[in-house]
Amino acid sequence: MIGLSGPRTGRAASGRAPWTVRATRALDRACDGAVLSFAAWTVIYDVGLLLRPPTWTMLVAWLAATAAIGALWARGVPSGRLRASAPPRRRALPARAWTAAVGVAVAAGVVAGVCAGLHGDGVPWWCVWLAGLVSVTATAVALLCGRAGEPGGHRPAREAEPGERAEEPGERGEGRPFDDEARGGRWGMPVAAATGLGFAVASLFIVNTDGDDAYFVSRSVATAANGRIPFDDVIFSRGTTGPIAGEPPAASFEVFAGAVARVLGVPAPSFLWYALLPLATFLAVWAMWRLVRAWAPRRPVACFGVGAVYLLWSGMGGASLGSFHLLRMWQGKAVLVSALIPLLYVYFTRWAERRTYGTLALLAAAGVASVGLTSSAAFLIPLVTVAAAAPLVLSGRVRAGLAACVAMAYPSRPGRRSRSCTSAPRWSGACTTRRPATRGCCCTACRACSPGARCGSVRGRRGAASRRWSPRARRAC
Repeated sequence: MIGLSGPRTGRAASGRAPWTVRATRALDRACDGAVLSFAAWTVIYDVGLLLRPPTWTMLVAWLAATAAIGALWARGVPSGRLRASAPPRRRALPARAWTAAVGVAVAAGVVAGVCAGLHGDGVPWWCVWLAGLVSVTATAVALLCGRAGEPGGHRPAREAEPGERAEEPGERGEGRPFDDEARGGRWGMPVAAATGLGFAVASLFIVNTDGDDAYFVSRSVATAANGRIPFDDVIFSRGTTGPIAGEPPAASFEVFAGAVARVLGVPAPSFLWYALLPLATFLAVWAMWRLVRAWAPRRPVACFGVGAVYLLWSGMGGASLGSFHLLRMWQGKAVLVSALIPLLYVYFTRWAERRTYGTLALLAAAGVASVGLTSSAAFLIPLVTVAAAAPLVLSGRVRAGLAACVAMAYPSRPGRRSRSCTSAPRWSGACTTRRPATRGCCCTACRACSPGARCGSVRGRRGAASRRWSPRARRAC
């Protein structure tokens, strides 16, 4: 994956790059700019959780920050490099042993996948874990040791062409220009752009009623109506009751949609479904195209087509990857899964190949933006980061691997918690027991409620009114 290069695309006869390369570069920079801009909004939103200002002031600060970032980015991406030491030499495996390790890795991976699929038929999980561990171990041996005939188990550095800087020890592929914009040939960029536009248009006509909209869309509607961050319950009331379980204002995506809709004077659901939805869908498709160009440079169009068809056909199940793509891209967690995580892998790949400070800044910004999309980034982004940084550390590029961990610095920082939960003793009318809700839910049957949350839609009332609470609150208990 790292260091592979596709066929080079030459420049036009006039000396300018082909229009496909220029368009690809422009769309790539637009994606990077969107990540940086939303990261700035997420930081402003986190400050707003403390100060609780009106949303129009947050938008003004966000526009100023976006303009400053755009001005700095237009002056040129930081091109400094993190100097890497030469990887330690390891004893390479014989050709037959290396082939056997690759075969064991593939076979064990297939066994793990089959066992996971047959878990509902009685196959225990330990079979999946055992086969997965064997696959990971064999893969690590094959990649880290390498095949005999290559010095130290690594491919020898390519000789520098006239006018190029020679590769330093441990720099795989850094002596050549990184021309991934030219990967895909003449038809790659038009196919990817047309697919993205087709997905974006289709998202306007596909109706997918999702139960999570009761939370996601309601926060945007409440923000557009009140002009402030909704800290209390906005599902069962108009903010007159405290927050229920699973309703912390951690993500900033819904508040951003509501704040912009309020300024534009349009209904928040219309802005979310007719403006943000097609835009996020196109960015997700383009992020997949960028990842394919980085990981499969020899057959990018074919791999991109397979990925697009898979996303379309795998959306039947509620937890499938396709369900988090075209069918509900208006939710922040879907944007994280389908757009930001592929971009993270693109940035990790570029960091492993080039180690420029501009790529490191994009890694940090992607980590910040992930927190604004969903609170699940607190455990998803560290897993993705460790999966990308661990091979760098194990292969001897310790400084590069540790620097890549900047992507999970913001999601995993200590002290990030919701400030919407109160600790004042109150009664919950939805609960049958009569205990003060000083900490956590006051109902002894609530095992799923988070600390500081309140179950039920009516609080502080007794008698017949206390029994009028919604099925959503009943399920939360």
